[in-house]
Amino acid sequence: MTQPTTTARFLKPAVDYATSKNLYVIIDHHQIDNATTGNSAADATTFWTDIAPKFANYANVLYEPFNEPIDGSVAWATFKPVVQGWITTIRAGAPNNIIIVPSMSYDQHPGDAASNPPTGSNLVFTAHIYPGNWSTSFKTQVSTAVGKAPVFITEWGYELNGSDSKSQYRQYDVGN
Repeated sequence: MTQPTTTARFLKPAVDYATSKNLYVIIDHHQIDNATTGNSAADATTFWTDIAPKFANYANVLYEPFNEPIDGSVAWATFKPVVQGWITTIRAGAPNNIIIVPSMSYDQHPGDAASNPPTGSNLVFTAHIYPGNWSTSFKTQVSTAVGKAPVFITEWGYELNGSDSKSQYRQYDVGN
């Protein structure tokens, strides 16, 4: 199925339905990959060139340019120009919608991103929280970001009956 067909048959009706129920919608380019190498950044740019203008008049639609860039070995200074390219592409088609800014290592560096933000308005930063990443370093990243800009937790999860010692939830016996 082509992207225009998918957009017309599934995405637009879903967004319209959510809008009719006064809900917010996050449209993201959902990919887990390195964005500073390969074709993933270009694929996201192509996606946003098409999608951003289609939902520009929906005040309830937020754009997340790239869900979970891996890019664990690069600094924000290297990743930022890639993110700026997506923001520029989105702004060309949707000048006012909120953009949820990603960071490296599965969105684990929102503090780095918010401390040296890309250019643009209506930007918020994201963090993905899971039991295994709720470390002192990550908490510092989130705290730093929150001190500078809005932060939107666009993914979170837990591990039922997990053995992860960093888990911040209470485990329940569900009678396995």
